[in-house]
Amino acid sequence: QSVVGGTDFAVPGIPSQIVTKDFDYGSPDALKSWVRFALKIDSDAIFTDPIQFTVEVSTNRGRAWKQVGTLTVPAGFDEGYVNFRAIGSTLRIRLTTSSDVESYLITEMTARVRASGSEYDVSTQS
Repeated sequence: QSVVGGTDFAVPGIPSQIVTKDFDYGSPDALKSWVRFALKIDSDAIFTDPIQFTVEVSTNRGRAWKQVGTLTVPAGFDEGYVNFRAIGSTLRIRLTTSSDVESYLITEMTARVRASGSEYDVSTQS
């Protein structure tokens, strides 16, 4: 899902918001710890300014969001990442930017995730 703040694609710096799907990695009932999110961009331009994304995460299918940091793709580079910690059975990511740079394409998004156990406690009380 992408929300664009304007329609004049010849003008750099169009405010944009990108919301991912819910990631559960095939285990919707298992708790997971997310500790890093990274992305890679592709462009014909060589950026002289950094591209910055405000990163928010949701562990409840987008009902509530928490800002976890700013992902910066430094000038002259094509990758950036942000470290954070979020625990849940699913994770949705929202990126917001209005960086004034030439157009680019996000070609890759990756996350570092660790298993954290079961979401449900099935033990009985003694």
